[in-house]
Amino acid sequence: MSVTHAEGPEEGGEDLAAAAVSENTFFAEAEAADRLLQRLVSLDSAAVDDDASQAFRICDELCDIFDKYQEQAQLLDKHLEGIVGPVMARARSLIKEHQEATARHSGASSELDDEEASFPVQVFSSRLFDVLMKVVYFLCKVRGYKTVVQLLPHEVHDVEPVLKVMQGQDPKDHDRWPTRYSLLL
Repeated sequence: MSVTHAEGPEEGGEDLAAAAVSENTFFAEAEAADRLLQRLVSLDSAAVDDDASQAFRICDELCDIFDKYQEQAQLLDKHLEGIVGPVMARARSLIKEHQEATARHSGASSELDDEEASFPVQVFSSRLFDVLMKVVYFLCKVRGYKTVVQLLPHEVHDVEPVLKVMQGQDPKDHDRWPTRYSLLL
């Protein structure tokens, strides 16, 4: 009588075990995402406004990487702060640049009444800002807004500038809805 043994790890069983587990256990593309993110936040705003193809290409590559983790989004958790931090820092700097440009412009034309001078509504249009907000939106899509919103800056001094940018959005421009979504967060 012969006894047959089940395949163990030493006889090819590890191939079956490896095939059965197709889940990721870590954020494998972390370095690639970090490099793309650094390239994105270092882009010059004026250059992107002239030709946004490079910024959109980088954003699409980042979104493709994040999309791979749609079903295992918790793997991004360790890296979220390192992703959201630089994006929001660059977005803040773009808002500040816009505020300074608006202040210089309104200082030159002092014909505004007090109400308009204290809270002027200026059209805010920056392709780089839109791309950055698309990255935030996509992180919310993959990981969930409740997780991402905990990493966003929420200081009091940010409320008025964000509100001004929100008011400066063109409500008829439906292509910029990820920007408005991210600003609401």
